[in-house]
Amino acid sequence: MKKWVRKDKGTGVPAPDRIEDPEALKAYLAEPDLFQWLCACAVYPELHWDLTLHLASFCLDGGQPTEAQLLRLVRLPWFKTGFMPESLRLDLIRRLESHRLAAIRSFIFEVLEKNPPPEDSAAFDGYRLNLAVHSSLVPRKRRRKMKEMAALLDPAKIAEDHTLLRLLESPPRSPLVIRLPERLKRILFRDGIPLFGTRSAVRFALFMFLSLVFFFAVPVPEPLTQPPPSGTMNLEFAYVPAGKFMMGSPENELGRYNNEILHPVELTRPFYMQTTEVTQGQWKQIMGNNPSDFKECGDDCPVENVSWKEAQEFIAKLNRLEGSEIYRLPTEAEWEYACRAESKTAFANGEITNEECSDPNLDKIGWYCGNAGEKTHPVARKDANKWNIHDMHGNVWEWCQDWYGEYGLENAANPEGPADGTSRVVRGGGWGYRAGFCRSANRGRSTPGNRNQDLGFRLLRSVP
Repeated sequence: MKKWVRKDKGTGVPAPDRIEDPEALKAYLAEPDLFQWLCACAVYPELHWDLTLHLASFCLDGGQPTEAQLLRLVRLPWFKTGFMPESLRLDLIRRLESHRLAAIRSFIFEVLEKNPPPEDSAAFDGYRLNLAVHSSLVPRKRRRKMKEMAALLDPAKIAEDHTLLRLLESPPRSPLVIRLPERLKRILFRDGIPLFGTRSAVRFALFMFLSLVFFFAVPVPEPLTQPPPSGTMNLEFAYVPAGKFMMGSPENELGRYNNEILHPVELTRPFYMQTTEVTQGQWKQIMGNNPSDFKECGDDCPVENVSWKEAQEFIAKLNRLEGSEIYRLPTEAEWEYACRAESKTAFANGEITNEECSDPNLDKIGWYCGNAGEKTHPVARKDANKWNIHDMHGNVWEWCQDWYGEYGLENAANPEGPADGTSRVVRGGGWGYRAGFCRSANRGRSTPGNRNQDLGFRLLRSVP
């Protein structure tokens, strides 16, 4: 390793073994296409040279890396071990635009699908089983079970995007391995850089064993996305794990109000949170009308001008369509927990620096008085939080299940608010509000019959 790591002195370019963040990687790689190539490599959970070189054909002009480009990757320490730190992987994946990320995932899947392991290899049964998740090669009951297994993985690590890829990791005999020119092989392997070797095969065998134990032993929740049986619409949900967090805000947070007392809360049950607010199109498909003031915004915009009681009517009708009782409004605690997505800052993506109409962090993640132009906007056009939930900051306020009341200071488990009251909780801020009102901890309230052009809701789906 030492002979590959050159300590660059006085150039401003970091040495490979000193790189800790994406910006340093950009400086080291120098070429935008090369940085995009590395971001694409991060989509797969492990670094293998066969997929790395396939991805070069997708990401680089000309389709193949030059020797100089390849050497810059070789010198990165993660290509020696085959693994990249998870936090760096997530940062690199976030640098990819959503359409680009989707295209890369599809490309990786196609490469793996067209190059299966040999039928007499240990990996083939796992390959066939998990490829069937995305087809109709197994009975419906078994297929649903496998999808449910995938849904249980933690979205915070983007694992749900990699379920198939993890299970399709090929053994040493995989024909996926590219036949490298001898000169290139000498460059890659003179320091023992892994392709698919014994260690990979052992890891694969262990993973398959644990997957089978997991498959037969662990009860699983419903899939992340499931349309009603009537086929009237699609609802997308993000899995939110059970956990503990500090609800409210610290006393020094800019824009804070006195009703945001910081206190510990525990949510003992996981749930699914709708990834966006309920849209006008979804409302029309269930209710047959559109109460929104901003109808010209279109079906992908949040439904607004909806009272708490009308939101309950929508939920009741949706539950009847599915023959279930799994949909409801989130409690205030569930809402803030999902909004924060493990963050402890004013917004899910960082601190607040301006409580009026000009905050750079809020600009990236929400619609408010600084960028909305006095109207609603289509959902999911701003960055999602760590759990892949959009529009928790701004666009429209969102009804919660609770009556409004003061927080208790004691440890709270699954709090549901006061037993009665005059106003229901609303959260998130709206298109016409200052940044301070769009913070994770900000609390609003409104009478259950009130309608407003900046007031909507999103669904929670219970885990059975």
